[in-house]
Amino acid sequence: MKIRSKLLLVYGIIISALLLVGIFSIRAVFGWSNAAEKLSDIHAQSLQAERLQANMHLQVSYASDYLKGDEEAKSEFWNAEGNALRFLDILKANTKTIEEEDHISGLEETQFELVWIMSKFFESGIDRITKNNLPGAQERLNEIADEVADEVAALNQYYRSQENNWLDIANKAGSFAAVIIIITAFLAVIQFILLAFLLERWLIRPIATINEATQTISAGNLDVQIDVTGRDEWDQLSQAINQMVSALKISRQKLSSQERLAALGEIAAYASHNIRNPLAGIRAAGQVILNELDPADIEIAESLTEIIKTVDRLDLWLKRLLEFARPLEKQSEPTDINKLVTQAVTLACSSYAKHKVQLEWKLAENLPITEADPVLLEQALVAIAANAVQAVSENGKIMVETALITNDNGIDRLIIRISDNGQGVPAHILPELFKVFVTSKDGGTGLGLAQAKKIVDIHNGEITLESLPGKGTSVIISLPL
Repeated sequence: MKIRSKLLLVYGIIISALLLVGIFSIRAVFGWSNAAEKLSDIHAQSLQAERLQANMHLQVSYASDYLKGDEEAKSEFWNAEGNALRFLDILKANTKTIEEEDHISGLEETQFELVWIMSKFFESGIDRITKNNLPGAQERLNEIADEVADEVAALNQYYRSQENNWLDIANKAGSFAAVIIIITAFLAVIQFILLAFLLERWLIRPIATINEATQTISAGNLDVQIDVTGRDEWDQLSQAINQMVSALKISRQKLSSQERLAALGEIAAYASHNIRNPLAGIRAAGQVILNELDPADIEIAESLTEIIKTVDRLDLWLKRLLEFARPLEKQSEPTDINKLVTQAVTLACSSYAKHKVQLEWKLAENLPITEADPVLLEQALVAIAANAVQAVSENGKIMVETALITNDNGIDRLIIRISDNGQGVPAHILPELFKVFVTSKDGGTGLGLAQAKKIVDIHNGEITLESLPGKGTSVIISLPL
């Protein structure tokens, strides 16, 4: 069983348990929250009832003062009446049960009676209040005050019973939450112990074994073999390392022969350099004979022309091979990338003027000056642009772009993109296109892009190629500032 599968199984069990605990925790929290909300609502209603009682008692007091001859108590009474109606509206708007509604309706009726009684006195005027009807009015006002107190007391009694119910619910939710917390802590301890055991068995022990073996291998001992049992990734890795060690043994045996081949490569470079001289002689002789040949000798002329073309191709191939083999020495200086790109692309297009390509420029403004070797970079850009020109048909289009971007690490980089709308590169060649002698063009040397990559590499840059068959190709160069 793979380590990934093992870990997924273990984590699946743990997560399932935690999800179950989480569901119950959410249930407890919601129960607690709901109880707290209900208690808050009940407290607010109780507070409004107390305010209404105080306000109605104040009304009774103002009514009593009026009956005793205080004319200003009339306006105070009506002010208190407005407050009483507001408190009643709030109580009725937040009523939850029929019992609560009945109590509030009783208060509303008492309030209506108080207003009705005093309206009669206000209509008759203070001057018409006599000693005969004053005692009866005072007595009724006292009764109204008592009724208000009784109704509010009954309403508060109801609220206290509701508070007790919801407090009981909240206590149960709290107890349930405490149990959930204890279970969660227990599961956390079990998870820690289980993971520690499994990590030791599945990860730490195999890593230590492989680390010890790789240190031995890095010291030069290629006779070591790693033995990690189990049908998982560590077993596969140990087998891969064992195979690598076997391959290294073979590579070590081949190293001496490769060194000899390197020496032969230098000799081949020297020989290639000297082949160019006789090639030049062959071409010159062929050209002289072709110039002096009788126009009637068409077949001989065609053969000589083919010889000259073949010599030219071989000379170009040898020239580029020698350029690629020669070590590059970067001579950095402050360089205007936009200016350099313009010169290189224009030079490449002028070499293939018959193609009549359409150039489209998107050069970023105010690009910073960067340290680079303008000669080498121009050589790389000319090779890339020449490939683009050769890839498009007559009146094709080439897009040249520059930009300044900031990568994920906050580092600024210069981007150069040269795109064409040609036939693109076959998918099977694309991964190998920057290697020597790999080309998608008939008669190509396979050295242009390899040389361009070599130049970009010594500038600590990156070069990539994107292509879609039938739609075109883009070469992107990324350079550090």
